[in-house]
Amino acid sequence: MNDTRDTTGNPAPLGLLGFGLTTVLLNFHNAGFYELNTMILAMGVFYGGIAQIIAGVMEWKKGNTFATTAFISYGLFWLTLGLLASIGIEKGKPFEPTERQRRILEAAATMGNQMGRAISFASRDTTTRYRSDASWRFPLTVSPSQRQQTHDELDQRADWTYEAYGVSPAMKTNTVGVGSVYFGAYRDKDLNWFEGGQNYRMHVPPNAPMKQFWEFTVYDLDTRTTIVNHSDRSGIGSRTEGLKKNTDGSVDLFFGPAAPPGQESNWVKTNPGEYWFAYFRLYAPTEAYFDRSWPLPDIEKGN
Repeated sequence: MNDTRDTTGNPAPLGLLGFGLTTVLLNFHNAGFYELNTMILAMGVFYGGIAQIIAGVMEWKKGNTFATTAFISYGLFWLTLGLLASIGIEKGKPFEPTERQRRILEAAATMGNQMGRAISFASRDTTTRYRSDASWRFPLTVSPSQRQQTHDELDQRADWTYEAYGVSPAMKTNTVGVGSVYFGAYRDKDLNWFEGGQNYRMHVPPNAPMKQFWEFTVYDLDTRTTIVNHSDRSGIGSRTEGLKKNTDGSVDLFFGPAAPPGQESNWVKTNPGEYWFAYFRLYAPTEAYFDRSWPLPDIEKGN
């Protein structure tokens, strides 16, 4: 039988020394004894940051949750502090980037926004699809802990937090009749982005698999907030007053700058020149959701 015991040394002295030494150096700086120079930055990044993170990982392997949390948290703090200070961001001092730094930071912000959009709105992960016959996908793929046994869910976290915030187990339930589930739509049936000047139609089949209600909400693509359309609503649901149903119990929803004649109660106004996306939610989902027997057709471009 192989001996799988962890025989590595105690990482706590490394973590505590990194924490203590860098804290003393920071206090000396705050007291005015030293400028925030290369020596303090190097100690902060390598001793305060990297060394504490390594100690935290080693404590995690030993099953010490408290030490893992403390060392990694302080390590990330020091790593961030050192990196920010290296580009001139310091507490109590005005940030005055050079023209070169400004160009780099603006390009980085633009690239970060583009990466967030690509991960959220143009995902190539087919495993997040609700069914193969439509493009509705689950936008909430990150777990509440944002972590798996062997890795952190970086892309899943970026996917969700770019367009929303907050997550709880009830928002991605695995239990029939409890909690809620979210579906996201970002393009129409022809894979074109939703544009506020176009008209669209969505057919909600009868017998939606929920015990409480369903809700459809339109969001602005740029702000990721509910659409501002100067009307009394940004969404429609099974509880909407005056909602028209077809004879079989299905519902047709409409989106565009103007309502189709006679469909005002089933319509959400959109703004020309603005792009949008949508969430469809089921509250207290039933078996037909879990076994995927209930279809959810794509949103189609109308006349």
